[in-house]
Amino acid sequence: MDLLEQIEKGIIVEVGDVKEAISVDKIAHGVIIRNFDLELIEETLDAVSIPVIASCRIGHYIEAKILEKIGVIEGISKEILDTVKTLDKVKDEIKASIPTNQNKAKKLALEIKDTIPVIYGFREYTGVAYRIKTQLNENSKMFCKFDVLPELNHNEIVGWENLQPNLAKILSVILLRSQDEPPEIKVRIETLKKILSQTTSNIHEIYSRGEKKLSKMFSTLYLGDYLSYYLAILNKVDPTPVKTINLLKEELKKKL
Repeated sequence: MDLLEQIEKGIIVEVGDVKEAISVDKIAHGVIIRNFDLELIEETLDAVSIPVIASCRIGHYIEAKILEKIGVIEGISKEILDTVKTLDKVKDEIKASIPTNQNKAKKLALEIKDTIPVIYGFREYTGVAYRIKTQLNENSKMFCKFDVLPELNHNEIVGWENLQPNLAKILSVILLRSQDEPPEIKVRIETLKKILSQTTSNIHEIYSRGEKKLSKMFSTLYLGDYLSYYLAILNKVDPTPVKTINLLKEELKKKL
């Protein structure tokens, strides 16, 4: 289908450059950019008056740009660019072709295989901890839980007091860290490590990467994604199907 046919039928036009976007600015309802090109997206946003739809791989970038323009958030372009650069570096360090002795994700997968991972995050890493937990659930087919500081210092930490040795040995702890974590959080994490080490030695830390807050969060998420994939391989399961979820849906259909 050529450009005119797309305009006549869908009024949403796929464009490859800014000139194409400008050429349909007054007659289309929107343009879509499928290439992961931040510069093109930004130039198109400034050049046209119609909505710009970006590739799903950049998630809510367009919404973030709108919030930036109206002053709700600042510097999203720099945050995104730093995140992309950081993830490229992380990928080169943990991709499948990197041997285990040089690959943090592979090494961590081996160390927590056959355990129940307990993931602890803090503040902006609350969502990150939850995401990694759900990835291990769905992709690796592992039971896993998460909690966050400082809240877990007020309740969950007590649950470790009378943990039986036979249960403690099947638990592993993953602490999400950042080089610039607040001093109070750093003290809490170090104290938590000291307390937990009395019950288990299977304690691991994932330090974020990058300069900006977004890149730090996504670098940890990215390693978690690779971790879930490597664990699926070690567990000899296909990471794609979610049989139990499908079973649940079928049962709900019958009863609801």
